[in-house]
Amino acid sequence: MAHDAHAHDHGHDHSHEAHGHGHSHAHGHHHGPTDTGDWRYGVGLIVNLAFVAAEFGAGFLSHSTALMADAGHNLSD
Repeated sequence: MAHDAHAHDHGHDHSHEAHGHGHSHAHGHHHGPTDTGDWRYGVGLIVNLAFVAAEFGAGFLSHSTALMADAGHNLSD
């Protein structure tokens, strides 16, 4: 018997519109608050600048170009 001998409608839909999920498919991820890194960066920057100033001042008072050069190097870091 041939498949075309009986034509009938199966009555179901294969489209994806009929299968609503009700939720987003966005797969983003959350890394938590970023403000903790901001204050740590600020503290590190202030400590480094204070060290640069102290090292440069000590180098200037002791006439040590090596200390002043190292202070300049630390400033560039």
